[in-house]
Amino acid sequence: MIRNKAYKPQDVDFQLGDIVSKQSPYKVLLCSPDYFEILDVKNSYMSTNVGSTQQQLAIAQWNNLRAIYSDLEKRNIIEELLIINGEEGCEDMVFCANQTFPWISEDGTKMIVLSNMRHDSRKQEIQYFDSFFKSIQYDTITLNSPSHFEGMGDAIPLPGKNLIFGGYGFRTDFEVYERLADQIQAPIISLELVDESFYHLDTCFLPLDSRNVILYPQAFSEESYRFLEQHFECVITIPKSEAKNLFSINAHCFTGMKGEKVAIIQEGATNTIGYLNDLDYEIFETDTSEFMKSGGSVFCMKMMLY
Repeated sequence: MIRNKAYKPQDVDFQLGDIVSKQSPYKVLLCSPDYFEILDVKNSYMSTNVGSTQQQLAIAQWNNLRAIYSDLEKRNIIEELLIINGEEGCEDMVFCANQTFPWISEDGTKMIVLSNMRHDSRKQEIQYFDSFFKSIQYDTITLNSPSHFEGMGDAIPLPGKNLIFGGYGFRTDFEVYERLADQIQAPIISLELVDESFYHLDTCFLPLDSRNVILYPQAFSEESYRFLEQHFECVITIPKSEAKNLFSINAHCFTGMKGEKVAIIQEGATNTIGYLNDLDYEIFETDTSEFMKSGGSVFCMKMMLY
């Protein structure tokens, strides 16, 4: 029996193919970079980039990403593109995968789990996302835990399945996943991160479906990587030079409303793009270099919702 609890890798007694199917989200949320800036150091990428933001270039790069999603909306690959405005004093708000975790219950109730960010300067972002999701009829869930949780930066669903992988070690605490599993009624498999360059799970782990995953092996503890190697039929490993320098695993890969396979990825990520081409993804290369200075790329900059 698969229980709605937090599993450590050694305790998982089921196969990924055993997981029941789950409705997929087809709406995309972006947050405008009006106040994007690197003011302090929250990860190793930021340490050499404080004060280096080229604001106009960042806006141009964000507009290019927005145009890709707008085109996908016109083609009915995604249902809708939504925009939330950045707020003054919230320089990291553009990374809108971090503040919340959207989910939908078996009866169709849409819910949003609010994050408990590790850094004080990011905690003020939560109120704006809470208000936004309430305005589109989402039920708000507060975990009421002192443990840190950074939304879909660390909690990544297995596409099309009622299962979540939960990264921990740098930004999110392991303890939070037991409470999250109970609140959203889904099993969570925890994965320990051990390389500070890959401080969120979405920087090193990209599940495409129940069979295929793209990852950087050394980002994980030995136990966590062994689990992934054993439970995915095809484990595509990416060298650190590309995973770190081009954030290639922080791509947004998803299946559209009519079954189209789409990948939006930092330009020049040759290895990762080659694998995705082999899997018949339609590739959209874009430049997110200004945002990479702050430690994120495409996956960090968007949120899929119902």
